[in-house]
Amino acid sequence: MTINANKIPYVNVLQFTDEIMLSLVSQTEATISAEIGKFKANGPESFEIEISAEDEIYDHIEHYHGLSDKDVCLEETFLEFFPSLNRRSVFQTIYGIYEVDLLGLCRSYHKELAGKKPDNFDGNGIVKAHNFLSRHYPEISSSQEWLAIDQLRVLRNKCVHSNGCIFNKGNRIEIINDLIQSLPNLFHHDGLQDPDGAKYPNGSIRRLGRNIVLEKGSLDYIIHSFQAYVKLVDSLHTKARA
Repeated sequence: MTINANKIPYVNVLQFTDEIMLSLVSQTEATISAEIGKFKANGPESFEIEISAEDEIYDHIEHYHGLSDKDVCLEETFLEFFPSLNRRSVFQTIYGIYEVDLLGLCRSYHKELAGKKPDNFDGNGIVKAHNFLSRHYPEISSSQEWLAIDQLRVLRNKCVHSNGCIFNKGNRIEIINDLIQSLPNLFHHDGLQDPDGAKYPNGSIRRLGRNIVLEKGSLDYIIHSFQAYVKLVDSLHTKARA
């Protein structure tokens, strides 16, 4: 039997990494969903504190997993903050693994391309890999695939070094703001809603906080962005060898 190679589905050169990361995301979202379900089903415990029985003065505290409503807004914390914090942690893991694998891919390409070694290019991590790849395939630099990765690069650095704050000296970081504007259902600000009713492009009320919130689906988007970038890189490399 003869197989038409054009009909064979594309297999990403980092397919194993893709599968591992997708499994990690699936497990993460299942855990988040379960914890949200527990909070909604059981809610916080309520305690009555006697201040003066004679004067019938009492206080009430709601408590859940080591936090009380005197410390935080429990609903916001357990329904949005902790889920987003978990996703931010997994995002950093995903980014780091693809960063290592992309550099490894560049070293593999170098065996055929020769010239300056990937590790001798300027930058760190993703930037170093991209500088090597764009030297050989310049069209990558202006691609939508790279723009998506560059947005994630800046966001990742803000998550690591600034606790997810997406402002710099009081000014919004435009490349992250562009990400939010394009995908507000996946990425948005924390904090209170805009009292003037300003909206994101998807119609939801804009939030006024300074930190990023990652919603369900954001981690899948991150993986798909890396998949698209790797597919572009590998297709250009394959074409150049033909």
